Amino acid sequence: MLDPLHHGPDRPAPDFPSAVARARGVARAAGCPALLRVGGPVGIGAPLDLFELARRGARSGTYWRDPATGRASATLGGLPAAGTPLCAPAPLPGPVQVFGRAFAERAIRPGPWAAWPRRLRRVPVAALTRCSSSHEQWLALHALIAPIGDDRADAERLAARWFSLSAALLDAPAAASGEPAGAPVDEESIGSWRARVRAIVEACDHGALNKVVPARATRFEAPAGRRFSARATLAALVERHPEAHVFGFTEGHRAFVGASPELLARLDGRRLETHALAGTAPRGVDPAEDARLGAALLARDKDRREHRVVVEAITAALDPLAAAVMVDGAPRLRRLPGIQHLETAISARLRPGVALDDIVDRLHPTPALGGEPRAAALEWLARTEPLDRGWYGGPVGWLGADGAGVAAVAIRSALIVGPRAWAFAGAGVVAGSDPDAEWAESALKLRTVGQALRTVRSEDR
Repeated sequence: MLDPLHHGPDRPAPDFPSAVARARGVARAAGCPALLRVGGPVGIGAPLDLFELARRGARSGTYWRDPATGRASATLGGLPAAGTPLCAPAPLPGPVQVFGRAFAERAIRPGPWAAWPRRLRRVPVAALTRCSSSHEQWLALHALIAPIGDDRADAERLAARWFSLSAALLDAPAAASGEPAGAPVDEESIGSWRARVRAIVEACDHGALNKVVPARATRFEAPAGRRFSARATLAALVERHPEAHVFGFTEGHRAFVGASPELLARLDGRRLETHALAGTAPRGVDPAEDARLGAALLARDKDRREHRVVVEAITAALDPLAAAVMVDGAPRLRRLPGIQHLETAISARLRPGVALDDIVDRLHPTPALGGEPRAAALEWLARTEPLDRGWYGGPVGWLGADGAGVAAVAIRSALIVGPRAWAFAGAGVVAGSDPDAEWAESALKLRTVGQALRTVRSEDR
């Protein structure tokens, strides 16, 4: 039978026996199982196909499209490999770990997140990565290799997995483009929202708080005989938002998807990149109106104060981890489809030994999603917010074999559960905020994922 992943001498299948033998040596030296990362270039399938394989099999899976590189990766399955030494005979792009977690450690309110994990970190069984510039693809497999075992049997199991995945990717059905979702239903009344915002403004006026970011949700219902498609929604998000971190997680028959413009941390060696993103305005219908709205956003005192709180909190959080922190001067406009923000770029040279997890723990949640002072703002939200945010506003991302990685803030996002979907958004409230203006701002943000949600026939795979 023809190996569908073997396209001649320039694209041979991996040498599994040699890779297993090398990993066995690492395991024996360490006295514990080693994590083997092995794979190579492939010419079939696409990352979204692998993500859909995970969804159809009710298995764990992820998708990630990085706007900085254009590289897309998807993962399938998961291994318990915490603290395990890594053996990677050849360098391969893509994630060795994927992670995500809820905005808050525990749920305060009941809601659609009940069956979703509060925290997730996995080494995928398989990862498929595609480079947008060259269209090259790499398939990586991960396996735990014990200090003592049968090299041949382990190599045969890896080869069987390779060929099984290759056959599944080769036979992957054509992706359905889906149909747009209908009009959403607000989960909270505007009257309730106004009361919440007024209470926050009063607390800010009295000096108890500097900023709080209340969130709300809208619910979408698919027409009879249809369900929401995470795959079709992700494809729409990729097409509509090339500047965003497009992400997807599937667990069982549920999925969490989004297109986040907010980078929490990008780590490469000791160099860290992040930014403050706070202050919002709509886009104009023509260049003149767009320029006017952007200039008004840059000049508006409420938005500049809200933005400054985020910049100061991020730099203060990074200071203990960094040898130097660099902050751009005045905020600039970050123009996105349908919306624009104030943005300030922040970078740092980290102290030796600082990992991505350390950065995420220090930064999450930034005042752009929680508030300031952090503890007081989070206590206010836990006491007054009528929904469980779940993973909305939490950190999501991945780590590579060399420790480099990316984390984004899971905003402009939606939870998909069969024929229902919930989209989430928030708005930064400071002294002087207007409740109706904050409602309109959150509605603008909700459109990002709401307009990309796609339904397919329930019987479609």
